[in-house]
Amino acid sequence: MLAWEYVWEIFVNMIESFLFLIFMEDHLGSKIFKSYRYTTLIKIVFIIIDSIITDYTNFINLNAAYRVSIGLFTFVFFAFIFYNNSPFKKILFPCIFTLFLLISDTTAMLISSIFLDGNIETMKMGGLLRIPTTSIYILTIIIFIFIMHVFQKNPCLLQARKYIYLFYCLIGFSSCYYISAITIQSFYLFHNFKFTKNMIFISSFFSVIFILLLAYIYNLSCEREKNQKLLEERRQLIFEEAEYKNLLELTSSLRQFKHDVQHHLNALEYISRNGSQSELEEYITNFNGEIEETHKFISSGNMTIDSILSSKIPAAEAKGIKVTYALSIPNAFSLNPVNIATILGNLWNNSIEACEQLKFSNNKSLIPSIDFYIKPIQNMLLISIENTFNGIVFTRSDGTYLSTKKDGIYHGFGLQRVIKITKENDGFIDITSDNNKFCVHIMFPLEREPSL
Repeated sequence: MLAWEYVWEIFVNMIESFLFLIFMEDHLGSKIFKSYRYTTLIKIVFIIIDSIITDYTNFINLNAAYRVSIGLFTFVFFAFIFYNNSPFKKILFPCIFTLFLLISDTTAMLISSIFLDGNIETMKMGGLLRIPTTSIYILTIIIFIFIMHVFQKNPCLLQARKYIYLFYCLIGFSSCYYISAITIQSFYLFHNFKFTKNMIFISSFFSVIFILLLAYIYNLSCEREKNQKLLEERRQLIFEEAEYKNLLELTSSLRQFKHDVQHHLNALEYISRNGSQSELEEYITNFNGEIEETHKFISSGNMTIDSILSSKIPAAEAKGIKVTYALSIPNAFSLNPVNIATILGNLWNNSIEACEQLKFSNNKSLIPSIDFYIKPIQNMLLISIENTFNGIVFTRSDGTYLSTKKDGIYHGFGLQRVIKITKENDGFIDITSDNNKFCVHIMFPLEREPSL
């Protein structure tokens, strides 16, 4: 080999290593050591070392199986050092990129053999077709990276199926490598270029079919997750419709109570004029008891909040849950009533369900309780709800809380709705779950009252 041919090989391997860096940066979350610039510098140094290792293994003509194994190990090692994602993703994406390298290699060989009438010898290092073959190789890798970038916009592999997807990738990785090895070996054993050319075509065809199969599986996962989200949204709409009906029923109850009060006042007036003192006292006592049993009205000045709490607090207390609350709602709080109902309804439903699960907890010292308060803090309004729970929480990799129900994959949408509404209205939300206390604190900006 001439000097410029060695330079070309080093250049190609360097581009391959930097394409790996671009691919990983696009799909994984990077760690930061000291600073972003320092971290980037370390990554570049690592990539250069990886390129040098690839150069060395190629120049000494190391067995292909060893070269692929060393490359994959280096990629995985890089992922575990520099990225914050789960071990699954740190293994998956290096495997996918290695698979891309193998498929790109067979594709480049196929194109060179068909359109440039090349053979294995002319495509090897120092061969006449080495530069166009490696150029096609790099271009194919770039195309695969672009396709994966498009897929990355819809990251929807389900938790339960991601290991199956990884298994498929490993099967494809092994199969493509095996076919490529047989293709190369056939040329040296039989020196039959026509047979080798056919093997290259079969290898490339299998690689393309496998990529299409992976894309199809990925698309099925996306469609499944979309359907699940639609189901979650439908259930949430049903819940909000039920909350709205509860508000209507409570409003009707308030009107009925107002109507009944007029009758009671007429009765009290009649007894006070024509009856005895004992009859009057007995009627008032019975009337107060009836109010306690059938009506527990919260009066904060905000009709929507009053309606929700007048429904949820008695429901919680009826289940043996200790409830404490404090309300101080300024007039400057003007959040849409529908959004208020959705937020409070979801928060209270989640808290009541969590307290109910304590019945099945082994820790009998935990007392089902809900502490709720709303109060202004400077120019913000704080909505806080804290409840005891069994200490079991499930979260996604992005920190999103999931339901602890058996079919939790279909639940947890209520809290997501609360988070979404909070952000849409320029609010802030903080969720913690420590020491068997699940706490949600939300702050909304208050409108400035006009100065006189």
